[in-house]
Amino acid sequence: MLSLADPSNGTTSVWTIPRLSRWLIWPGQWWPGVGSRSNRNRVIRACSTLSCLILDPSIGGCSTQSCSISRTRSRFRAKLDPRRMDRLTLTESQSARFERMLAVASRLASESGYDGVQMRTVAAEADVALGTLYRYFPSKEHLLVSALLRQISDLSDRLAVSPPRGAEPLERLNDVLRRANRALQRQHQFTVAVMRSLVSGDETVAPVVREVRELMASIILSALGSDQPTDRDLLVTQILQEVWMASLVAWISGVESASSVTRKLENAAELLLSDGSRAHDLTSTVSHGGQR
Repeated sequence: MLSLADPSNGTTSVWTIPRLSRWLIWPGQWWPGVGSRSNRNRVIRACSTLSCLILDPSIGGCSTQSCSISRTRSRFRAKLDPRRMDRLTLTESQSARFERMLAVASRLASESGYDGVQMRTVAAEADVALGTLYRYFPSKEHLLVSALLRQISDLSDRLAVSPPRGAEPLERLNDVLRRANRALQRQHQFTVAVMRSLVSGDETVAPVVREVRELMASIILSALGSDQPTDRDLLVTQILQEVWMASLVAWISGVESASSVTRKLENAAELLLSDGSRAHDLTSTVSHGGQR
């Protein structure tokens, strides 16, 4: 529970996590999109699971001692949204721990797949307490999807230094998709582990999945040269990501080859960006086994 000082009347109230979460997500407060009873209940359950994050004073500097309601509300929001973790003001040692945990998880997943990533092992090899690991990453699935987010962030950094090649938007987009594909296909076990985590149904993973999608969308839009993206541009990014995820599932299942995934993405990009004149040629390509 938290003791919160109310600056409006000088009183102090004791709040349990479920009570605090109900107040924070009530319609008209700072989460206007989750007003239904079922959505509120889901968030309340997630809040209870993440209570250790809210009460951890080492992340974001929030104390359980007499914190103003407005400040607690903003810090609670940051805790509930793990995608903002590395945007918080972390000390040098906290940042180092954060990066070590991600690095160890990525290595274990690349070497031994999903089952090889055990939270106790990650904590031991990253030289952190198990409780510390869970405060940053409340589940193995959350940890693995966060590792994927780190890889996509690294891709974004590389693209800033070495922009996608091509004079036309389609050429630049295909270059970006090929780079992203190669990075995942070089790490088959890691990709399998991440895909399992993405479809796990773990509610704590949702904010990180959302950040993965948003970051990938920004990379695609940058390749398209869309400084002010239209509704069509946004739809293109959404469809391409869906095609990519479905193709990766087919690849890790052995249904499609790595080259087939790349080819399918290029075909989808061309269909989405063209005026329709190439649609017949591409559909004929698919019907004849994907040879171009």
